[in-house]
Amino acid sequence: MENYLPQEAPMGHRRSHRDSQSRKTSYDARYTSLVNVVETANSCNANDGDVYKVLSGLGANVTEQGAVIVINNRKNPETDLLVVKKFQRKLKSSM
Repeated sequence: MENYLPQEAPMGHRRSHRDSQSRKTSYDARYTSLVNVVETANSCNANDGDVYKVLSGLGANVTEQGAVIVINNRKNPETDLLVVKKFQRKLKSSM
C-alpha cells in the first residue's frame, strides 16, 4: 500500500504567515511610494524637466506593474502625456 500523505517541505522552504505578511507590507509600501510620486507629479509644473525630476524618484528599475500604478493614478491632464512619454522612453531604452 502506497503512502498518499503529502510530504513536508524541506527545512527552509516552508512558507510562514510572517513571509506573506512581509510580502504584503512590502507591496503596500511600494504602492504607497508610487502613489506619492504620482501626487507630486500631478501638482508639479507641466514641463519635461519638472515631471522627469519627480519620476526619477522612482529609481532606475521601474517595473511594469509600477508603471501601471503610476499611469492609473495620474489626474493632471497637463502632466499625463509627459508621464507616459517618460515611460515610453524608458521602455525603448531597455529594449
